[in-house]
Amino acid sequence: MDLNQMDPECPILWIRIDPDLKVIRELQFEQADYNWQCELRYERDILSQFEAL
Repeated sequence: MDLNQMDPECPILWIRIDPDLKVIRELQFEQADYNWQCELRYERDILSQFEAL
């Protein structure tokens, strides 16, 4: 995982919207590659890991 492009001023590692899957809607949002990699590696929820792929 390449964290060289990570902004040192930003404490956010990844964003998770609607983790309980209560919104019946498709959401699309952009994150930097290192955010997706952090989510894939450290998030415990399997659906979140699948979304990160």
